[in-house]
Amino acid sequence: MQFIEFSIHRQTGVTVQLIDLLKIVPDNNLTWSILDFYGIGSAPKGLTMPEFEKATRSIPGGHLFSWPELKAFADQLDQTWDCLIVAVESKNDLVPEELDADNFNRCLIVLRAFDSTNWSVNARDMQLLKKFTKFSNLDQYSGMSNSRGALLQRGPARLLK
Repeated sequence: MQFIEFSIHRQTGVTVQLIDLLKIVPDNNLTWSILDFYGIGSAPKGLTMPEFEKATRSIPGGHLFSWPELKAFADQLDQTWDCLIVAVESKNDLVPEELDADNFNRCLIVLRAFDSTNWSVNARDMQLLKKFTKFSNLDQYSGMSNSRGALLQRGPARLLK
């Protein structure tokens, strides 16, 4: 499984937020799960952010969202430091033992932020994955700065830890 990795922070000080990534993804009926999250903003479903962060790590299969719920949550974030979000066709594809081992073979989309440094993205749909390369050359991406980031092709996600 190949991931595209690019910097969260741009030379101009602009950051690539989760909502920016979600704007690349077309509307869908996928099951979205936040398996890990650490950041600043408004937590969903009436939780405080510390409660939400704890819940994402403690619920087998993660905290489930519909596409509209995920976009609404992302729109309320100020900063993402660490996160792991996956999209699957059905809840049954969220196998905790596989996800805990960074086995994302059942996932259609994987979004991972690491230490407020890099985003790592995978999509089974290669056309969709190619759209994320816009973040490696942001002067071609409307709505972001004109600085340049790095594009790396890597192997399994565990190599990015």
